[in-house]
Amino acid sequence: MTTDRKKITDIFREKLVTRKEHNEYGEIETVDRVFKIKRPVDNLSSTRRLINFFVDWLSLTLIQYPIRVMNQANPSWTWILVSIFIVFSYYILFEYYLQRTIGKFVTGSLVVNEYGDRPDFKTICLRTLIRIFPFDIVSFFWQGENRWWHDTWTRTYVITKDELSLITRILAGEKPKRTDQGKWDEWHSWQQNV
Repeated sequence: MTTDRKKITDIFREKLVTRKEHNEYGEIETVDRVFKIKRPVDNLSSTRRLINFFVDWLSLTLIQYPIRVMNQANPSWTWILVSIFIVFSYYILFEYYLQRTIGKFVTGSLVVNEYGDRPDFKTICLRTLIRIFPFDIVSFFWQGENRWWHDTWTRTYVITKDELSLITRILAGEKPKRTDQGKWDEWHSWQQNV
């Protein structure tokens, strides 16, 4: 990964403000000031993240059902290891190759790295390992920005496809456009909402 690329967290919006200030002689004059404000990444909401979790949990339960039946008929550590392997394979294969699990398909979201690209295999494996940490599921309660530990510790983001499209367009240098009525394009509204 090149370090000269802009991260999705390094997008700023500018706001031109005209205000009255005292000059060096104590006189009041009107000046224009440009303020830069960092644009936050629009992470997936907690509700959608929980939907992702429950859909993935249900999917894994259905996939593992035959193994559970076999384990009840003939209890063995082998079936438990196979079940754990399926969980890891589910997250790694789906998130590495498709950038999304079945739950993320349902909510229209995907996993990206800090540059808005597909995370590498090592990062996806680390995300999956962190998921087994017992308190990861509740980490979104005290972790800001609707991110869980498996997101923050691996510098990944779960965002919608629309948010990724917007970020890509901004990073490509596309400028805001006004419509015939003088309004800004809807996807550029982030530049006007300060």
